[in-house]
Order: sequence, then C-alpha cells, then structure tokens
Amino acid sequence: MSKFTSANNVLILGCGRLGASIANRYSESGINVVVVDENENAFDRLDQLFAGDRQVGDATNINFLKNSCRIENATTVFLVTGNDNANLFLAHICAKEFGIARIYVRFDDPDRSELVKDLPHVIAISPFELTLEKLTSLEKEED
Repeated sequence: MSKFTSANNVLILGCGRLGASIANRYSESGINVVVVDENENAFDRLDQLFAGDRQVGDATNINFLKNSCRIENATTVFLVTGNDNANLFLAHICAKEFGIARIYVRFDDPDRSELVKDLPHVIAISPFELTLEKLTSLEKEED
C-alpha cells in the first residue's frame, strides 16, 4: 500500500534518468513521492536515501493508478515514461478524470504538445525545444 496520503504529493510515472532525478529532488525536500515504472530495475536509479514509495506496474492501468498509487491524492504529476503515446494518454486521464492541479508531460516529439494545449493544468515539455532554446540563447550571448 502506498504512503501517498498527505498534502504535498508528487506522482512520477516513469523512472528513467529524468523521472529518477525528479523523484530524488522531491524526496530530498521532504515531499511525499510515489514513483512508478514497469521495470523494477529502473528504481536502481534512485538515491539510496530516497524516502518515497516505489510502485512496479503499468502506469496506463487506471485501476493500478487508483489502488496502488493513490493518484487522487496527487497534487503534481510528472509524465516521463519513454513512450509519447502513453504520456499523451496519461495527460488526458490526469487532467480530465482526476483533475490534478499540476501536470508536466514530456514528449520526445515536440508536435505532440499541440494535443494537450487545451487541457487544464498541463504543461508540455520537449527536450528538443528546450535544447533549441538553450542553443539559441547561447548563440545570442556570444554576439
């Protein structure tokens, strides 16, 4: 059973490098964190002092999200699985079904951002766009 019960709850769906880094930062801050991945070995990326909850399972399974992850208690959700389609589906579920206050969704394909622009509380992030913005700002600094 998840310890996901008090006010500041962060749910992270995907425990790759990005998901694990986010989980570690929130855990270090004393925030309640639940991190989910289908592969139990993914949790090896978490710090030894990680104090959150680890859930092995399919993040696209709504019953799993309700029963094991207590998604209804989440105030912030990070959708950082390695699958843009799963992240897109989860963004819609988190916004429409559960009314999560803050939803961050990563898309490898920046065009996917258009598919969530009208969802409440959803912020789409694309590594491609972030890299392009950073390179452009560095180039301007050199001028």
